[in-house]
Amino acid sequence: MSNYLPDFLEDIIHHPQNQYTLYISKQMVIAVFTKDEKNWLKPFSHSHPEYEFIIPLTPIPCLRCDGANYFGETSIVYPVQSEVNHGITYAINDISFIMIIIRKAFLDQCIESCETITKKAFIYEFAMTRKLNDLITLFKEDASSFEQSEVSLRHISALIGIELAKLGLRSNLDTRHQPTFRKFSTLKDSADYIIANLAQDFSVVDLAAMCNLSQYHYIRMFKETFGDPPYKYLLKARVSTAAILLKNSALAISDISFQCGFPSPNRFSVMFKSKLGMTPSEYRKGYQSR
Repeated sequence: MSNYLPDFLEDIIHHPQNQYTLYISKQMVIAVFTKDEKNWLKPFSHSHPEYEFIIPLTPIPCLRCDGANYFGETSIVYPVQSEVNHGITYAINDISFIMIIIRKAFLDQCIESCETITKKAFIYEFAMTRKLNDLITLFKEDASSFEQSEVSLRHISALIGIELAKLGLRSNLDTRHQPTFRKFSTLKDSADYIIANLAQDFSVVDLAAMCNLSQYHYIRMFKETFGDPPYKYLLKARVSTAAILLKNSALAISDISFQCGFPSPNRFSVMFKSKLGMTPSEYRKGYQSR
């Protein structure tokens, strides 16, 4: 059996404006979408027999799965079941994410090997873990090695599959889908404005006026479109952007706090920990220690 490259992925990576780095074994593919202003991801919608897991490395406000729209947060894994329609709702650039594509039969075997798992459908999102991140790194290193080991890659692939199953098939978590997506270009404009102006104080009244809507209808329609009300969407964007700066810049935590729109470093720390389970300094130390 040769290394695995699904037809749908081959079509995507050969698009002239898409730049991916691929790591391939016989059981799965890990594709990293390169962050670049010239690297555009065009709107698409498709389904395929493989399982897919999307892990944003930057905020992605336009993920769509099974008729629902999601704000793609960093450090969150978004699973796509076999044969479920998914994609993005509008063209976007200067983003980065990881896709893990796994043969259905192989992941089903991994799931069956976990005796404590009884659920068959993944929850709509779950948090990235240090263990999963380390396994992905190990897979990428082995897959890109000149002395690539088929046995080693299969074992790592199995460990990734089991970790995804343990994280995403837990029965005690909420499995509700977000509301069905409805496209309103003016709402997209207001969402883009929020992302571009995280440091500002926002008035829902002003945002509603941008869309020529009452406050009540703006909040209702924003939630229908993006899965969250405006304030929660803003908070996710602030935390996700802060996580990127903590990981990839030397800015002081206080500077990141104000740059992302938090009223004080203490408030930033409280909100960051409530979303990611650790303080900003703990999050930064975790990446600096690698």
